[in-house]
Amino acid sequence: MNKVAFMADGNVVYEQDAPAQGVKRDTDDGRVMENWSFKIDPVDYEKLQQFAVAKSQVIRVTGDKGYTTLSKESVEIFSKDVIALIKATKHC
Repeated sequence: MNKVAFMADGNVVYEQDAPAQGVKRDTDDGRVMENWSFKIDPVDYEKLQQFAVAKSQVIRVTGDKGYTTLSKESVEIFSKDVIALIKATKHC
């Protein structure tokens, strides 16, 4: 994994590159699992809120061998979490 992109209604609204040392890899049953945590800056909240309320939402993770699209369920959970994060930080 080297990049994540958030698409809202067909447009990329947010992208972030993963530093090679930031991606954790593990193998299990012949599969490779990758994990990467990244910080969302307050200046990007509007972009991610646009993603969270879009009718069509896609989160795409790109790597050396192509890309994969996250499941609809994962995208729905992320969207709810983003909205909660933005609301919580506006009250700080």
